[in-house]
Amino acid sequence: RRSLLEFRAGDICNLGFGISQMIGAIAWEEGIEDRLVLTVEQGIFGGVPVAGNEGGAGFNFQAMIDQP
Repeated sequence: RRSLLEFRAGDICNLGFGISQMIGAIAWEEGIEDRLVLTVEQGIFGGVPVAGNEGGAGFNFQAMIDQP
């Protein structure tokens, strides 16, 4: 939570798998999800990534980029 609040508006953050998956939910709780661009290695760009068993999914994302 503390590190998330260090981001500035417009920053892009690529989230991996595991603990970092929770960053999207924390950004939502803090009301700052619209100031950041969160990306997920599985192809989600923007929006709020989903953690847990649904890892790699998201909502309100701007694009979903296919992987080979």
